[in-house]
Amino acid sequence: MTLVSEDRLVAMALDALEQILALSAEECVSRTRSIAVCLAYLASRDTSERWPFDEFWKWLDCDDKLVRSGNLNRCLNGIYAQLSVRRTNNMMFKYKTPHNSS
Repeated sequence: MTLVSEDRLVAMALDALEQILALSAEECVSRTRSIAVCLAYLASRDTSERWPFDEFWKWLDCDDKLVRSGNLNRCLNGIYAQLSVRRTNNMMFKYKTPHNSS
């Protein structure tokens, strides 16, 4: 059995959060165990501040889509910073569609 590297697991969890962020532009996102696991795993990676992880969780089901997606984007930027991972345009726009690109 091939083991998945820690870097790959971090990339997979960040990718999942990018997908959640794209979805949040259109609708509230349910707080699921899957999202909680991604956030908990990333927060366990030796980060110094928890606020972006906690705030990402908090803003998932905000009723105002502009407030929700804006705050989730801010939090995701903070998560990338905590992990010392550069958030590229390819990462940010991977899940954007013409319908949710505004």
